[in-house]
Amino acid sequence: MHWTLDRYPLPLENLPPGVRRKAIERANSLLSSGQDEASAVRQAIADARRWALEELCGLGARAGSTSLA
Repeated sequence: MHWTLDRYPLPLENLPPGVRRKAIERANSLLSSGQDEASAVRQAIADARRWALEELCGLGARAGSTSLA
């Protein structure tokens, strides 16, 4: 299943919009690589939260990357 900003799994509903966007991108990537839906959602949320924390602390900008992979 391919998710969008308008159609995404319920666990992403309460994430801030920017974090949700990253989680959707990551979940779609994980699904494309063959990961099951439940695992993809859990991993995508964790990765998106980590990304947001790094961005908030300025680590993403210093590292020169916002990659989740």
